[in-house]
This record gives sequence, C-alpha cells and structure tokens, in this order.
Amino acid sequence: MTAAPAVLVSSTTERSWAWTGVRIEPAPLLSDHQGWADRPESARLHNAAAAELAWLRAMRLHTGTSFELRLSSRDGRLDAALLGRASGTTAEQARQAAGALAAALLHVPRHVHAVPVGDETELAGLLALPGPVDGDPRVHLRELRKTLTVRPLSRHAELRPWTVTTSRLAESRTPWDTVWTELAARPAPTVLAVCLHPYEVPAALTAHLEQRAHRYAALATPGPGNPVWGGRRGPDHAAQAARDHYADAAVRYARHCYQLRITLASLAPLPPGLAERVAEQLGAPGEATAVPVAPAEGEEHRVARHGLRTLDLHRLPHAHRTVQPPELVEEFDLALADLADPAEAAVAFRLPYALPARPALFHRLVTPLPAAPPPGAGRPTPLRPTL
Repeated sequence: MTAAPAVLVSSTTERSWAWTGVRIEPAPLLSDHQGWADRPESARLHNAAAAELAWLRAMRLHTGTSFELRLSSRDGRLDAALLGRASGTTAEQARQAAGALAAALLHVPRHVHAVPVGDETELAGLLALPGPVDGDPRVHLRELRKTLTVRPLSRHAELRPWTVTTSRLAESRTPWDTVWTELAARPAPTVLAVCLHPYEVPAALTAHLEQRAHRYAALATPGPGNPVWGGRRGPDHAAQAARDHYADAAVRYARHCYQLRITLASLAPLPPGLAERVAEQLGAPGEATAVPVAPAEGEEHRVARHGLRTLDLHRLPHAHRTVQPPELVEEFDLALADLADPAEAAVAFRLPYALPARPALFHRLVTPLPAAPPPGAGRPTPLRPTL
C-alpha cells in the first residue's frame, strides 16, 4: 500500500501554508508503456514533451498553489522530486489543498514514475537548501531570467522614449540530459529548481496589454515628416517590435498561465558556464532568450533563499533588472517577464527521461517488485535526500 503524502503546515494569524511532495524517476528507456518501444529516440522525446505539455496545461487550473521540479546532485547522479505548496485561511484548508495538489503531482505523464514523500522529515529535507544549515548565506545562487531588450523610440508622443520587451522561451535542439549530466557530476550538493505558480490573468491585464499594442501600433506606421523638409517619416522599428510583443502577450497570457522561477543553488561556487548552459536550453540556437543573474548580497540573497526554501516567487529589484541603466525597466516590465504560457513552462519544466544507450543519470527511487521475491525480502527503503 502506498503511503499517504506527508504535509508540512505553517500558520500565521491570517493564513496557513502547507507543503507536500512526490519523488520521481524516469521510466526505463522511455518505453514503459505500450506504443513507445519501437519508436526512434526523436519520436520518444517528442511524445514525452507533448505529454508534459498536456499535463502542464491541466496544472494551470490549480490556482493558489505553486509547484517545483527540483533536481539535486548526489553521488554522481540526480535525485528528482516534485514539491508543492498550497494555502488556506485555516490549517485544515491548507492541508486539504496540499493533498489535492499532491494527487495532481502524482498523476504525471506515463514516462515518469512517481511516489509520494510519506515522511515529514524527508519532505523537510527536500525543501532545505544545500548544506548543513538551512538558509546558509554561503549558498551560491543564480536565477535564470527572460532576456529584456531596450530599444529607443524615434517617436514616442506621451509614451516613454524607449521600449522594453521580453524574450519568449523556446525549445532547444540540445537534449536536457546534456545539462543533467553536468549537474549530476557536481562534487558539491547542487540543485536545479524550476518553480511554477499557476496564475489567473486578470481581465484588466489583458486589456492593458491590448491597449499598449494599440498605442505602439500607431507609432509603428509611417507618419508625417518634417514640415520644412517635407516627405513622410518611416515606421519606428522599436514601436513595431513593442506592438508585436504586447499583442502576442495579450493572446498567450490570456486567462490562465504561469509565473516562473528558475534557480541554481550550490554549496560551492558554480562552475563557469553551468548557468549559461541552462540558459541555452531555454531557447533556439543562437537566440539569447534567458540570462543568468546573481542576487545582490544581503536582503536580495536572503529573499532568494527564502523563495527557494518555501516555493515562493519574489521580486529581486536589483538582479532582475538585467539592462543598463536598470532604471529603464519598470515594475510592469518585470511582472511581464515573470509570466510563461504552458509551452514556455514546458521548455523549462522538463521531467526526467531515460534513453537507450545513455548513462543512467537519476537514482532509482521506484524499484519494480521481482516476479518471485526471495524469502524475507521486504519493500525497498526510500532514499533520503542529502539536501
């Protein structure tokens, strides 16, 4: 009988939060279910990605929660877990919401095996940061953020004289197991965490995006030229990019989407290039769709550690302004850069998979029972996380 998911609850006088989790592993060779055994590698990866996208489309409806894919290095391989947080006005409401979220996390696509974390101590360990002290300020952190692009406007009327657009995450041609291999080889405990917060988009935000697209569309068309020299002024290319950006965002982020956080954390300094290679997985070749940023020492670092430990998504005012001068980026630009539609979320939130003739990268946490168990054989003991 499978153990019930453990739940950790924390309450204030106004609200309660509850955390839960499941441990996951890839099904052997991406062929544990009918119809995949005779597929080529590219088809298996395509089918797995399509199944994950469908799952994430459904998970958008779990508003008021957050859930995270956490990969942790240990002894040359990775431990994988899905952690979740829910809330309620009372501890019991939060506990029930966490139970519903755990059931959804267990219902992962069939190329992934999942079992609940049934022990509170183990769950607390999975939520902890690398190292012996939870919240240790010596933890080295990087966040991966969408790229911000600033362009000057030649015509701006009542608008600010520049535009700020955010990149769109896209699938890389390089399989994720290349990054997982490097992460697993880290001698110091290292975590890659991808956190999603289902977000119900207010109608006012959609209307504001549409309004911005309309205002930039007026500047994107040719206009009257200088009254002395005559002629017509050509279209403003920055306004064209902003028009397309906001019009696209109004469609992709309508009704339900996600807020996204991607974090690398390690007890030792991160090796040169690791964060950049994770960023490369978030876009097509040659496109700088994501950039690594480091939280500023002090309060920003504390906030980033707290977010990783509690599955929260906090704004880092200094680190998240990735352009110079940072004053060009407004709060609205940062809020828009937080968002991801299901397709973007699926690019970053890639569940573990295994392929033929590839080294095993994940610890086996779900061991199939043998057909004829030896006398006295018991159930496998769950592996304890090292974080």
